[in-house]
Amino acid sequence: MRAGRSASYCFVILLLARLSLCCPAAEGQTRVDVLQAELDREPNPVHKAKLIHKLGDAQFQEAHRAGDAEDYDAVAKWMESYRDNARKALSALEAVHPDGERHAEGYKQMQIHVRKSLRALEETILATPESYRSRLEVVRKDLIAVQDELISRLFPRRPDKEPGKTTEKPKEPEKSSPPPEQGGYLCAHEPVRFWPLY
Repeated sequence: MRAGRSASYCFVILLLARLSLCCPAAEGQTRVDVLQAELDREPNPVHKAKLIHKLGDAQFQEAHRAGDAEDYDAVAKWMESYRDNARKALSALEAVHPDGERHAEGYKQMQIHVRKSLRALEETILATPESYRSRLEVVRKDLIAVQDELISRLFPRRPDKEPGKTTEKPKEPEKSSPPPEQGGYLCAHEPVRFWPLY
């Protein structure tokens, strides 16, 4: 009886392995669904922000597959889904740890992934037909806003953003260069001055 069970388990495992090889898109979709459910259930905002990395990679992989199949509507939906997840994770982080400078865990990982995803999104926009670009441009602008918020939470006291302070350095007086020599005299009545070399 035990041999029958182990044989049936092996058969099921082989069948699942064969299905995953034949249907990589279904496997990717299942992975996104599992990660999305995990993100939605996660109560800890730091863990939620860290999950954005895995889920975002899976969503971008699905968007790439949709782009290869020329299903640009699906590409836009995947990008919009990523943007919505990033917003939710940022809101959860801000609610629990508003000071990203002191509690940087979660903020850093999210900022790194959002920056990476912006580059991938810009490449996707260039490869997408004109009719779908407007949706992706909106997603791009929203992700830039998320990235700016993450950076402002991580570095709240940036010198270029403090009111009343300027980051411009005061101008130094220009150093005069020696005039060109003309036969030992600058003018007929003035001798050449030699500038010290320090």
